[in-house]
Amino acid sequence: MISGLMLLIFVSSVNTQSCTYDELALDDGGRHTDRSACKEITCSGGETSEKFIGCLIEGVCLPFGEHKNDIETCKKTTCLQKGNGYTFNTTLYGCLYNGKCMDIGQPFKSSKSDCLTYECTETNKTYGLKLVDESKMQNKRTCYDLGQEFEVDCFKYKCSKVDGNHTAELVDSGCSVNGQCKPSGQTWIEECTTYTCDKGTTDVLEQQCKSGDKCYTEGESWTEGDYKYTCSINETHSKISGVKVSSPSTPGVCKHNGIDRKVGEIWEENCFTMTCNQKYSKALPDGCQVQSESCIPVGQTKYSVAITDIRCNYQNGGTDECVDDGWKSKEGCAIKTCKVDKDTNSWKFESSLQCRWKDECVPEGEIRLVKSCMQYQCEIFKKHGKDTSQMKKKGKIGYTFIKC
Repeated sequence: MISGLMLLIFVSSVNTQSCTYDELALDDGGRHTDRSACKEITCSGGETSEKFIGCLIEGVCLPFGEHKNDIETCKKTTCLQKGNGYTFNTTLYGCLYNGKCMDIGQPFKSSKSDCLTYECTETNKTYGLKLVDESKMQNKRTCYDLGQEFEVDCFKYKCSKVDGNHTAELVDSGCSVNGQCKPSGQTWIEECTTYTCDKGTTDVLEQQCKSGDKCYTEGESWTEGDYKYTCSINETHSKISGVKVSSPSTPGVCKHNGIDRKVGEIWEENCFTMTCNQKYSKALPDGCQVQSESCIPVGQTKYSVAITDIRCNYQNGGTDECVDDGWKSKEGCAIKTCKVDKDTNSWKFESSLQCRWKDECVPEGEIRLVKSCMQYQCEIFKKHGKDTSQMKKKGKIGYTFIKC
């Protein structure tokens, strides 16, 4: 009984030495760290003691000796112990650029151009930005070194420095044709016409006449059915002339293309509307030794094919199409116009040339500009005896340059 009483007295003595902190029981000599208050709590002899273990910043405990960086102000806050409390030491630690703090020695790209590189430096606790790479220029988000050449839209440029500014200097230009870039000096053939590229200008080297899938040189003739065609090229255009080939007729009928046509019959062939009629009847006492247009055998009646209407035969995609006088068609940079000559019973296509500029055809006398403010004007002239078009350089109307 006595021993039981002594045990109760001992337990009671121990419990009287414990501490309570914020509803937390601590044994004698026990410790508790309260991060929310940035303190360490110690229980001794039933009493609690507190000491700071760091600085309380915006509800966060920053241990002594450690620091916090603010990237929006580029300031470094260091927590220091002061007596039983704490204090702060605030210093700059980098360069503020576009709302972001850059560390010392950290290279970064300019917000205005990827071709400019800066670095944060510090001298006597003064921070500043140093330009460490400016030997480049920018075009369409690509950086080029000084002296480096590059191509944009069929034009060749060189990165140069003029009056302290980086600019793209035009050094050469090709010819843009049907969405493709033809280098200067290259030749190619379109619609029986041979072209060449001369520093951005498309010149005509040789013109030929196109009929179907074939090309014919100047003066060359060919026959299709009952018609004979001839290619001719002058100073302004090329043309194809068609003339019906004469065929003998038999008495009472008109023989045409191996077919006997009755008098008064009307038909159309190769865009010619024709009829068979009686031309004339002539009797000579002694007849004629040689049959001709003015002399036929005694008592014979002459029948012939008469042309009542003429249209141009336009071959479109392998099919024939009859088009009226004055009808126009655009082929490449040439405009073909149907011309009917009823005096000679013939037709032809006349072509008027325009200048090729990038992906468009420019009429004679019109002006186009390039990015360097240079003017180019369409001119039609004769070169090597052939009709030639070119966009001729006329000079600048201003000045421009590309900045980094």
